[in-house]
Amino acid sequence: MNNEKKTKNFKKATKPLILAACVAVVGISVYADWSYTRKSLNDPESYIYNTAVSGDRAKILGEATFVGNTSEASGTDEQEGYFANAAYERQRSRDETLELLQTVVDSSESMPDAKNKALENMTQIAAFMESEANIETLIKAKGFDDCVTVISENSVNVIVKTTGLLTYEVAQIREIVMNELKIPAENIKIIEKTN
Repeated sequence: MNNEKKTKNFKKATKPLILAACVAVVGISVYADWSYTRKSLNDPESYIYNTAVSGDRAKILGEATFVGNTSEASGTDEQEGYFANAAYERQRSRDETLELLQTVVDSSESMPDAKNKALENMTQIAAFMESEANIETLIKAKGFDDCVTVISENSVNVIVKTTGLLTYEVAQIREIVMNELKIPAENIKIIEKTN
């Protein structure tokens, strides 16, 4: 009888620990995804279209500015590698997060609230993945060679392969994202990936 009581107490004590560990792993995955997104925003070969002041002058929506290496040697192969790697890393991060969430859902030790939250997160990630694919397809249909879209809860980053965005092209990209996600323009960052 005493061993049975100890076993029950042990099971009661381990449930919160397992739940906390699963939440911590999901948190680490979300942070890694956020960190990767931030790293791409700080890419010295990118240009972010927003109204933030940088240095002595403000960046203006639609302004054509070239940043980074303009030599012909680095060209197309490097850009194609960049986009393929960015898409791969985005997918890898999402797959890891989905796998962890599925572990929480499948665990008999998980609390019902944790399972419901994990299912909500999985549904949201699936919706983000579908929206990213739709946005990328529509942007490419507008004549852009390549792009990668990364959606988080409060913002969207669109990295576009280009030699220089024109004002109407920026407007087209913003319109595509706004129509797909119903979010305000100030939450959309368009990053120009040049040579």
